[in-house]
Amino acid sequence: MKINEYKIKHSSIRLSFVLAFIMSLTSLFAQPFGNEWINYNQTYFKVKVTTDGMYRIPFSTLNAAIPNLSTINPQNFAMYHNGQEVPIYVSTIFPFTTSDYIDFYGKKNIGDVDSVVYEKNDFQPHPYFSLFSDTSVYFLTINNSTNNRRLAFIPNDLSIPLPPSEQFFWHTSKIFYLNQYFQGKSYFTGGTLLYKSTFDEGEGWGSRWINANSAPLGINLQTPSVYTAAPIFTILNVSISSRSNEQHNIVTSFNGNVVSTASHYGFKFFRVSHTSLNTTLLPTNTVTVDETGSGISS
Repeated sequence: MKINEYKIKHSSIRLSFVLAFIMSLTSLFAQPFGNEWINYNQTYFKVKVTTDGMYRIPFSTLNAAIPNLSTINPQNFAMYHNGQEVPIYVSTIFPFTTSDYIDFYGKKNIGDVDSVVYEKNDFQPHPYFSLFSDTSVYFLTINNSTNNRRLAFIPNDLSIPLPPSEQFFWHTSKIFYLNQYFQGKSYFTGGTLLYKSTFDEGEGWGSRWINANSAPLGINLQTPSVYTAAPIFTILNVSISSRSNEQHNIVTSFNGNVVSTASHYGFKFFRVSHTSLNTTLLPTNTVTVDETGSGISS
């Protein structure tokens, strides 16, 4: 990238101004753009993924895109996703033949990278669903390195003594809704309903509306086969948006017990967090969110 240089002809400009200007430019150019991983001297091949799982790129597909495939060192292949290199498995050391392939684990696009479009990161209701597309793009490229990330087979060692067995593992049971899209706080100007062009607090997909005249929102949260041999604390997190400029009284319950009562006026996005012991969990837990004020929430 070429940067044009401009000379300042006015000698009356003070040194302090020049230094401040240089420091501002330094700060500006130091900001990451997210494309630092790209080498513009290399070719990148798009691989699109819409479901989590293992994917295989066969020789026929590689050979159709890369005519000189048989002359390329397989160790020079690298793959990137969201700016990070991801490990791949290449079936050969050298050369590529018709039975060879590249395997990788791909994930569908979710909302984890959407946080950057909000005014503040914590304005995002959750990262589990993308606002734009469920299609992820993986970029396969060829470089000069022989130290690119690889998936490796690890033999299952069953020799005595065996390592101690794991008694439990952590799992997140989650439910998110796609019933309605909330555009953020609304503003009335001259009788017209307007919204900010930026992504606002709590903007995104959510559940149906609830108010004092509707049934509470009931959520069945599955936690089967809970480990109870020892007491362990678990955490419940609920994201709630108040979607009207009215009084809100929101009661959140977990398995019939009230865990949060929130009272406020106007638009607001907030999270309820509740800690409980694993021994209190059921195979199917009920989370209830009830709006008893005059406003609308979800």
